[in-house]
Amino acid sequence: EPEAAAVDAEQAVHPSDAVLEELEPVIETAEAVQPEKTSKPKDGGDDLTAIRGIGPRIAEVLNELGIWTYDQISGWSPGNASWVEEHLAFKGRVARENWIAQAQSLKTAETSEA
Repeated sequence: EPEAAAVDAEQAVHPSDAVLEELEPVIETAEAVQPEKTSKPKDGGDDLTAIRGIGPRIAEVLNELGIWTYDQISGWSPGNASWVEEHLAFKGRVARENWIAQAQSLKTAETSEA
């Protein structure tokens, strides 16, 4: 019996893995569309490195692309995510690391603090 339970546990799919498996084909097949650019906000924008998977260099590149806020990232379509992945040469990264959902959470947290 314990061996059967161990096999079941090994074969179990983590919920976030299941979500990613659903999302990745959507992003991969979406037509790449550049996200809308904005000018640098007076406050300098949000700290994009607060999103797990975005380090200082990627944040800098996103800023160069006119992406400054959690609000922008949280509104990305699958096509926008696909375009960013192609531009950064990180296929699957936006979906795998849940950048859009993380940005939505950070935006919500920011709003509730204000």
